[in-house]
Amino acid sequence: MSMFQFVLLHEYVNTATTVIVPLGIALHYWRGAEAQGIAGPQLLRARFASVLLCAAILLSAPGGPLPNRGNFRWDDFLTALVVATLCIAILLPSRRRPTTPDAPEPLAQLDLRPRSIGSFTRPWWLVSWGASAALLATAVVSAGLLSSPDGLGRYTELVVPFGTTGYYGSSSIVGWYFGVPIICATLALCVATWLALAGVAHPRLGQRGLSVQADAAARRSRMRTILAFSSGALLVTLAMVLSSLGGTAQLLVSFPAGDAGFVSVGTPIAALAMPLTVASFLARGLGIALVLLPLFSRRASPAHSRPVGTPRSVTGAENGSRTGVHAPGSAPTRQPA
Repeated sequence: MSMFQFVLLHEYVNTATTVIVPLGIALHYWRGAEAQGIAGPQLLRARFASVLLCAAILLSAPGGPLPNRGNFRWDDFLTALVVATLCIAILLPSRRRPTTPDAPEPLAQLDLRPRSIGSFTRPWWLVSWGASAALLATAVVSAGLLSSPDGLGRYTELVVPFGTTGYYGSSSIVGWYFGVPIICATLALCVATWLALAGVAHPRLGQRGLSVQADAAARRSRMRTILAFSSGALLVTLAMVLSSLGGTAQLLVSFPAGDAGFVSVGTPIAALAMPLTVASFLARGLGIALVLLPLFSRRASPAHSRPVGTPRSVTGAENGSRTGVHAPGSAPTRQPA
């Protein structure tokens, strides 16, 4: 086995291990919240977006099969955020052209009560999403404050000087050079997520031909999927930043000190090397688990997803056409001899 294959296997085995547990826990509650299921077109788009985002995350991971993985580049950190923004756009409801433009909406099926994002989400969904963005911003800013300019003037190195001896150690870090694009992409994703949630929540209930209950359930599912994709991309990016910080924290430089031999000095965050590395695996596993959840969504039953006004197929026993059965208040009809 070559070194590349070993690194690739190690990366994916660790990723799969950290995904299994959070996926199982989250899937239990995800399936329980979809007792009525999701309509076919919405479910198909959610699954397509889930596969697209998960593939982008795995292919762009450090040590992945694509070339130059592991080298610090902007797309290493921006892929998940950009693709998640695209997937959220895929999930937005399409404008449905009415077959008869002059036909009025069934007023009995419209819900004119005011609606907001909180009408179709739970508070802890939004809190978890906001916490993921806040943690990513905190990690990026912390890495930027620790960074120093390299030979090209880019803030991509952590430099550890040793007083006036002239010795110093340096290691690559996610500094301001990479941190500023990450923050910009994070802001863009958060704005797109909020606009998408508002676009799903604000239209009147029941105006797409569904019953009020079916429309509300479809909106809850779509908003939950949007938040899952956005939070998953934020957590995966956070994992990459934490992994970079964990690797940088392990820097150890030795220099001669005369008769004392060699003196070894570590970074100011050396004690955080192991916690940061472990946290990166946990964040990546939870992020990928959130992205995979829509693949396991329930499909709505035909009765639940039937638009308002769609006739059901009736049998003789249902419409009272059987001999001796008639509608209440009407005279029975005599059967011909």
